[in-house]
Parts: sequence; structure tokens; C-alpha cells
Amino acid sequence: MIETIDTLAGLEGIAEEWRALARGFSSPLLQHEWFVAGAKAFCPPDELNVMVKRVDGKITAIAPLAFVNGLTKGRLEILGTEVLCEPSGLIYEKEAEAAELIDHIIALRKPTVFRRLPADAPVTTLLDAKNKGLGFQAERSSASPWLPITHPWNEFEQSISSKNRYTMRRARKRADALGTVAFDFRIPDENDVPNSFEDLVRIESLSWKEKNRTSLGAHTQLNRFFSEYMLSAAKAGILRVNFLTINGAAVAFLMGVEYANRYWVLKISFDEAFAHCSPGVILMHETIHHAVEEELEAFEFLGTDDPWLHVWTDDVHQFVGIHLYPLSLRGLINLGSDSSSYLLNRIPAFRSKSPKT
Repeated sequence: MIETIDTLAGLEGIAEEWRALARGFSSPLLQHEWFVAGAKAFCPPDELNVMVKRVDGKITAIAPLAFVNGLTKGRLEILGTEVLCEPSGLIYEKEAEAAELIDHIIALRKPTVFRRLPADAPVTTLLDAKNKGLGFQAERSSASPWLPITHPWNEFEQSISSKNRYTMRRARKRADALGTVAFDFRIPDENDVPNSFEDLVRIESLSWKEKNRTSLGAHTQLNRFFSEYMLSAAKAGILRVNFLTINGAAVAFLMGVEYANRYWVLKISFDEAFAHCSPGVILMHETIHHAVEEELEAFEFLGTDDPWLHVWTDDVHQFVGIHLYPLSLRGLINLGSDSSSYLLNRIPAFRSKSPKT
């Protein structure tokens, strides 16, 4: 039996079953709280389309999908991935259950996009095997750096190149020259979230993200998503909000969650007035230090494969995007729209105008 959940109340009503199923996946990005926040932030009425497979009344697979607005109205995507651009996927008990859910999605004959699926995930292989009779495109997505934590801090620091160690020492000296440098590492409870969120919004308003209208203060959907998700993560005890302060004033923040014995970075920003001392780099380095001292097993940078993150690691997770286009007018419209966007993004003159997220 496969049912479709198209209301927020319906999504909230399967919380415990979702959590039980998602325990098999060691990612906070597949948990119920992540998608409920996404539904509240990104889904106008009638666009939620979460597909749930049940066996004897028990949920055995979930496809957290939603319809997308705009020219491609009628297209399905994993909820929130169009805006957040973070890794995602399906949640399931067994591969056979996921395969049946994929068959159901294909039978709907709607354009469907799966962004940033892990390249080695069973779902990726299943989709590849079922592309007969569809306009099927698979494209390499940006990788995400990650750091396996295998050595004590002193040994890890020595493994960083001498050039990068020098760059970080110089950044710290510049920060020290401005006054007292300190770190404020918080584990907020739900009552603390409003103040922490206000600090995040203020710092992002002083960054380049404000100019590009992608800051929390300027982007309504991102504001709603992170305010909702931070509250849920705080209730679960996994929220972490870290600040770098100079003379008592916060000039950089890093927000993430500690889940499945890993630290997951969800957002980082800094006041551009302090750019000359690289506060984001200093704060990231100290957060990694904290993760090592806490004896976590890994540090997940998430986001995209930005060169500055390779100060700390060369390991990356690889992802692919998979597009399914049915042989129909709607499918052809979506194929044409996506192909045009893809080609334009490969032209430097157009790519440079795309806002950073």
C-alpha cells in the first residue's frame, strides 16, 4: 500500500514512525524534523507530496517529495533540495521497499528530480536500472568535503600543510591585534533559540549574503526554515551554535548539529568588516578542534566543495543528480527548461550572475 501525504498535519502525524525508520540512516538531513521544517518553509498549500509505503500498516519506505513552482509546475523534487541544495534521498527499511516506491513514482509519469543523491547509494543504482522508456539524465553534483577524525588534535594539526598553518596563525594574529578573541560555544535549549537565531540574522546582515539577498534576514524561506529547524534540533538536544567574539562582540557564527557521533555544519557566516582576519576560518578551525576533543568520529562540512575547506581535508562525498522526464508534453517542457538552465550555467558570463546560496 502506498499513500500520499499532502498536508502538514499528515506529515506531523507520522513523526514517530518516520523517526523509527530513519534510525537506519546516520544523517540529520533525512530525519523527520528536517522535512517538517522544509514543509513549513517551502511548501505552499497543495504542494506537499510525501509518498509512504506501508506493509501490514507499518511504514517501510518514504519518498519526501513536493511539487515545485514556476515554469516547471507539476514537477516533483525532494522537499527543500531546490533551495537548500544539501544531500538527500529516500528513507527505507529494505532496498526492495525502495524499489517498489520508485516504481510507483515512475508510474505517475511526472517529471521528477532527485538532487544530490549519494553516488554510491542503493537508491541511485535502483533509479539508474529503471530508466527505460524515460528521458533520464544523471549529472555529477558538487561533492561535500568531510573529515574522518582518526588522530589526536596535535597530530591532526601537524598534518595540515605548513603553508596553511602559517595562514591560520597570521589570521589569528590579526584578530588578536583587534582585541580579546574568544569563542562562545552554545548548546541551546528551545528557550535559547530565539536569541541565538537573532544573533545569526544580525551577523549575516553584515556579510556578502545580504547583498545577494540570500541572508537569513533577506530570504524569507530560509529564515522560516532555519528558525523552525533550530527549534526542533534544540528540543532534540543536537543543536550547536558557535560564535567567534572580539572584545565581547560576535563577529562570526557557525551553526550545526551533532548527530550520529558526527558534527554537521549547516551554516557559517561572518561580519565583512573583519574579513582581513578570516574569522570564518578561525571559527571553523576551533570547531573542528572541539569535535576532535569530543572524540567524534567525523566532521561533515556539507554544502559544496569549496576550495577553502581543503585546508583541513581532501576527503569528499560524491553526489549525483537524477532527472526523470516522462514522454509527455510536461516532460518535454521540463527537459527543455532544465537543459537551457544547464547550458547557461556553463557559460561564465551567465554563471557569474548566479547568487551564492
